[in-house]
Amino acid sequence: MSTYTGKSVTVPAPAATIADKFADMGKMSALLDKMPADQRQKIGDIRFTDSTMTMVNPTVGEIVFKITERSENGVKMMCTSPMKMELSFKLEPEGADKTRVTPSLDIDLPMMLRPLLGPQLQKAADQMGGMMGGMLSAQ
Repeated sequence: MSTYTGKSVTVPAPAATIADKFADMGKMSALLDKMPADQRQKIGDIRFTDSTMTMVNPTVGEIVFKITERSENGVKMMCTSPMKMELSFKLEPEGADKTRVTPSLDIDLPMMLRPLLGPQLQKAADQMGGMMGGMLSAQ
């Protein structure tokens, strides 16, 4: 597995509050709608159900992540198609009313594809942090 850790973002909410937002991923749609239009446009086509997040990529099509673990320390999601991937968000309290959210992407990537796809996967991990930071900061 190759791991790509995205840029951490600080969200103005306690870790427990953020973990509650992940309890029903369907509620993330409302947070997405509250984001400024320019940030929303950067995210692209993304949909949520109670336990999944679906992203549409023009190159590979739909990528569906299903939640496998939820806690006040973070959330883990798995995707098995087109490749086996785990997307996680680590939640670290920074005082009573702030939380650092750090995304990471673990992917089962063949060694020969790492130099070719690695930079794009790192960019995706960084963008995931910005996206979740923007959504979780929207009130």
